[in-house]
Amino acid sequence: MSRFDCEAILFDLDGALVDSAYAVEQAARIWAVRHRLDADQVLKGVHGRRAEEVVPDVAPHLDPDAEARELDRIELEDVANVCKVEGASDLLAALPTDSWAIATSGSRALATARLRGTGLPVPKILVSAEECRERQA
Repeated sequence: MSRFDCEAILFDLDGALVDSAYAVEQAARIWAVRHRLDADQVLKGVHGRRAEEVVPDVAPHLDPDAEARELDRIELEDVANVCKVEGASDLLAALPTDSWAIATSGSRALATARLRGTGLPVPKILVSAEECRERQA
């Protein structure tokens, strides 16, 4: 095992500390079926993207804001299908609480629910989608 010294660590949430792939896919399938969309097409673009980005791509005829909120709500209700990544608990327990943070493209509510649902601690610093703005070209 390699050792390195640093003052702090910034983690991504999904795929680094929790595995939400199944929950994300289930939410996308539920949402797609409700709107009679091809679920496989929707699934191609959901991972690692905010609902605000997905909805206009797969359903430009729907209200993007309302549908993004609905897709987020479905995901938020499914913390039972999120699990922690192996070793995440031990790693976070070994770190001083002020030395790590999370940055995620998900919402603060979703990140907090996923952490609590898996038994992982919520860090003092959590940067979520609400704190970020898209850079205009």
